Amino acid sequence: MKPSEFQTTIENQFDYICKVAMEDERKDYLKALSRQCKRETLFCDMDDYTVNLFSSEDTYPSHFHTFEMDGFTVRIENSLLAEALESLDGKKRDVILRYYFLGFDDTEISKILEVKPFYHPEKKTRRTGIYQKIYGGRSMTAKHPMIPFPVIVRATDGDIEAVNQIVRHYSGFIASRSMRPMKDEYGNTHMVVDETLRRRMETRLIAKILSFEIREPN
Repeated sequence: MKPSEFQTTIENQFDYICKVAMEDERKDYLKALSRQCKRETLFCDMDDYTVNLFSSEDTYPSHFHTFEMDGFTVRIENSLLAEALESLDGKKRDVILRYYFLGFDDTEISKILEVKPFYHPEKKTRRTGIYQKIYGGRSMTAKHPMIPFPVIVRATDGDIEAVNQIVRHYSGFIASRSMRPMKDEYGNTHMVVDETLRRRMETRLIAKILSFEIREPN
């Protein structure tokens, strides 16, 4: 297989696997909602005494995967994401944790970990040449552009810039698949983005990015 053919194959595999992972997360979420609805009783149908019997759900350390670094503790409940993070080396894992879970910006992380600041193409003024370089001269207006092979390689290696680029690439897909009918206070039904579902799909995507393996052809 020629290098160009191999890279195209990986780009298509990556796109397919990411979308399947996000769709699986969506299905799991909707199934859980369906099961919950079958067991639920509206609070307005209960008397005050019954409502007061309800208590909050306790959470325990065993429910989370814990990461410690420089006095900070990050607890992650999603097992797939935690396993993907554990597979990264220390510095790459710290970058992901600080950026996505502790709210550090790229300048702060680069100073603390002594790495180069992340590259944000949307902050550049001369975008055309930059995007052509990133996308290998392919049109950004293509109907279904693939994630470029070099970006996939960097992202699977824990490069936060590349991970962010991929998350942005799929943001429209995630938003469209997170739409659900919901009723307002007047009983009118509207199609809105379920933020819980959107975050879950995004988390599943990041986990899949970090666990994706690029295998050379035999």
